[in-house]
Amino acid sequence: MRSLLLLAALSLALGACTEDHSTIWVARLAAPELDDGACTASALQPSNSSLSAGSPYTVFLVVANGVRDNTRPLANNTSAVVLEGVEVTLTDSAGAALGGSYTQLIGGLVPSANVAGQPEQLVVSATIIPANVSSALAPGSVVVATMQVYGHTLGGFEVESAPFFWPITIEAPLTCTVCSDEATAADECTPGQDGGCAVVTCTP
Repeated sequence: MRSLLLLAALSLALGACTEDHSTIWVARLAAPELDDGACTASALQPSNSSLSAGSPYTVFLVVANGVRDNTRPLANNTSAVVLEGVEVTLTDSAGAALGGSYTQLIGGLVPSANVAGQPEQLVVSATIIPANVSSALAPGSVVVATMQVYGHTLGGFEVESAPFFWPITIEAPLTCTVCSDEATAADECTPGQDGGCAVVTCTP
């Protein structure tokens, strides 16, 4: 009996250290939009995937949490997830690594699933390709960004999403002649990516 109890305790201890790929996941990427001059992102919008060489690439990750809150009434919800960062790996279209992996810090609280069991979502932004990295990418090439979001539940368990893959076509820098009242959300919020102008000039 003593040995069985020891094995049970050991399995619980190991379970607390394992990575959980089912608690949170990246559901999709959202696209930026302008709201009274401010840049926001909607979880209902798809995102394109192009980048002007030399510009940073920022994503709006729609992170979902599918764990339902089963705590007692008036007790703390331990199933919500505090996001900490996203691990990024870049490869070419053949799978060859483009430099080493790196981490971008993010923040936010993803609520637990609602009473009906429907996952809750949170949109967070992260610059997954810095400008100095994209400067070395050749126009016409395709880069695949692999992203894994990680954090911890309010109950203290570490969680990490399954890998999310996103192909990005590298383009030559695009300079546009457009004034601010004609600029798109991509021009204003994410210049140089997803159809946005890398450099915007205005000719009255």
